[in-house]
Amino acid sequence: MNNRCPVEVNSNIARAVGFALTIAMVWLRAIFLRFPLNPLGLAIAGIFGQPIWFPIFLAWLFKSVILRVGGAHTYRQLTPLFLGLALGHFLIAGGIWGLVGAFSEEVARRYLLWFA
Repeated sequence: MNNRCPVEVNSNIARAVGFALTIAMVWLRAIFLRFPLNPLGLAIAGIFGQPIWFPIFLAWLFKSVILRVGGAHTYRQLTPLFLGLALGHFLIAGGIWGLVGAFSEEVARRYLLWFA
């Protein structure tokens, strides 16, 4: 039996281009200290798409303001606060609302979460 799948050329080209862009951004960030593009942004854009950009922008904005106004010491002091917000969101949105939605179809339809 011959159950081979055909090679998907377009998918492989897209992977190669993504890999090359990622390597290029890593190299540029190593050479130029303040290079603005991060390879993680490329990965997040491909995985999540549109719904994640505003929260990432807010995180960047808060970090920039905290570093400019309070410096590295304030940034280190506030790190547990923002980690707590992220973990709290993970627990509430992913855990509790996930369980509630598993037992109630109405809740599952009403409260759609952009949660990964």
